[in-house]
Amino acid sequence: MKSIKRAVLGLSMLAATAAAAPQVAVTIDAVHPGPVINKDLYGQSIGLGGGAMWVGPGSPIANIRGWRKDMVDALKALHVPVMRWPGGCAADAYHWRDGIGVHGDAVGTHEFFDLAEQVGADAHVVANVGTGSPREAADWIEYMTADGDSTLAQLRAKNGHPRPFKVAYVGVGNESWGCGGDMKADYYADLYNQYAVFIKARSGTPPRLVASGGDPAWTAEVGKKERIRDYRDAIAIHDAGTGAVDGADAVIAQHIAALDGDDPARKVQLVVDEWRARPDGRPGRRPDAMGDALAAALRFHVFHARAGRLAMASMAPADLALIVAAGDGIVLTPTYHAFRMHAPFQGAVALPVRVERDARAAAAAPAVSASAARAPDGILYLSLVNPDPDAAVDVLVGVTGAETRGARGSVLAAPATDAHRTLAAQASAAPVPFAARAVHGKLRMTLPAKSVAVVAIRETPTRAP
Repeated sequence: MKSIKRAVLGLSMLAATAAAAPQVAVTIDAVHPGPVINKDLYGQSIGLGGGAMWVGPGSPIANIRGWRKDMVDALKALHVPVMRWPGGCAADAYHWRDGIGVHGDAVGTHEFFDLAEQVGADAHVVANVGTGSPREAADWIEYMTADGDSTLAQLRAKNGHPRPFKVAYVGVGNESWGCGGDMKADYYADLYNQYAVFIKARSGTPPRLVASGGDPAWTAEVGKKERIRDYRDAIAIHDAGTGAVDGADAVIAQHIAALDGDDPARKVQLVVDEWRARPDGRPGRRPDAMGDALAAALRFHVFHARAGRLAMASMAPADLALIVAAGDGIVLTPTYHAFRMHAPFQGAVALPVRVERDARAAAAAPAVSASAARAPDGILYLSLVNPDPDAAVDVLVGVTGAETRGARGSVLAAPATDAHRTLAAQASAAPVPFAARAVHGKLRMTLPAKSVAVVAIRETPTRAP
């Protein structure tokens, strides 16, 4: 009964017109499509030991070869496109041979690929540059990808996987400017070239090589090296900042500008292979709450807007940001729901969006953020975020080149930014469905305070693109 009441409340809040709420106008330009939003922008990063997802095959908790079945099922529902491992500073102290055959490590190469295959995600592995060697990295790639009778291919088969693993990305080190070796950009660029020469797939599609990035000055310095462009597909940055859209977009814009200086043709792409938006600025291992979900949704908007240069992103760590183990059960965080709500944006074509506040209420109107895209099946999706902690906002949505006929979707809201789900209160900070009606060809909806909404818009074209 409570869930039904919440659903009805969500429908009424968003479909109704709140006369007292300040108004924001959102205009979607469906006539001038932008770049494709790479599905890999919705990736996840997995810690060396698998975090709470790994319980081992002997655990009484339901598992599939050691991976918690409930968590695997939850990740499958997100359509996770790519998984990165080993994530964090441990990558540059990890030696892959310690994690094959009979080994003491909870999770090694085979276990990671088993998880990726169960979830249906591509694999992004991180080579050890800090304490490793080009030979070690080359051997690991051969072990994973060789399909012949080489010694390492036979060793992989002996360890239970005759078929080669599919490797989509190889990160050459992790945070080489800091915990990955405290290197200078010029030194790292030379080292990167050395590794890249020998990192070659032995079968299948060659993996994309990702250079370790730092601040914009690092990105610019690495990009200046004469030969690095011959081997580099992308350069990575890490983002553990707050949820502020302007700040996150400014940082990414600075890196893009640094890349443009050496790569005006934009052959090298930018990836954010570790990110987690923390609006309160507090680091540490804690489950995500509603404020984090708002920050994550705002970050999606930044990624969509920069899709022409951004190729991939990985939230870290998945087992706290998205899913929290609670004994025999799990709790899906508000950030999990934000990811699931935005799944239709994977592979969609970004559309320009203009957000304007009513001039009479500009000072009071919440700073609504919007992002729109057309999915491969032709459906138009709109994401809206109202980060204001107190004020709801009345939003009018128009589509250039079309008249709207209504919209259906879901809204995620909570009474407080620190609200999160628990086993005792499963309905807290969970999305509810809603429908918005069209008035004179435009949508009108009211966004609650502290909310994320994603809708599929029904439309009738008024002119050809």
